[in-house]
Amino acid sequence: MIRSRRRTGWSLLHAWVPAGLAAIWVVGLGGCASNSGPEVVMVDGSRYAEAFDAAVEAARREGMPATLRDRRSGVIETDARPSGSIFEPWKADAASSTQAWEQTLHFERRRVRFEFAPADQPPVALTPDQPLTGADPSGAADAPIDLTTHAGPLRLVAIVTIERHYRTGDRRSTWSRRISSQFTYGPGDADATRPNAFWTPVARDEAYERRILATVEKMLGSGG
Repeated sequence: MIRSRRRTGWSLLHAWVPAGLAAIWVVGLGGCASNSGPEVVMVDGSRYAEAFDAAVEAARREGMPATLRDRRSGVIETDARPSGSIFEPWKADAASSTQAWEQTLHFERRRVRFEFAPADQPPVALTPDQPLTGADPSGAADAPIDLTTHAGPLRLVAIVTIERHYRTGDRRSTWSRRISSQFTYGPGDADATRPNAFWTPVARDEAYERRILATVEKMLGSGG
């Protein structure tokens, strides 16, 4: 009888585990965020201060408080926010199930940079696979422009960067179902002073850029 009960318990476990994983998958799909929103927000020069504050507030609502606010050059940079996994559907920051799994398998975070520039200034074309060099994606001219005194129309773009956490000597297991890592030390690493953990930009999140710009646009349309 005891052996029979144990077999029954294992049978129930094998039946519930796939069902539980399927439920997690469905929840993860439901937690995916919308991809809709503009790539650029046009702002009248007379509303620049209002638009600047709206961008700061939109980022704050996303859990990314501003760490740099330069009204003269029109640049806002934020702190990073940890990305949600499929086990955290309330963090709807993934645009697809694939992205949600990436965020689950890897420790990732996002940060946003807003840039205002005169509307008549040609932007620099960006592609999704372009290296993240930290250059000025909005195409601002070499000569600084004080946007607080600029009378013409402006355009606002957002650059959302996905950063991934790494550890020195960290290697992912080749078995895809095993979420684990092995830490290895090279010669002389015991006395090394270099940091053993760091963040590296791995991609731009264009869907997130559109969503946060949609929030700014909505705030400007509703007056806050």
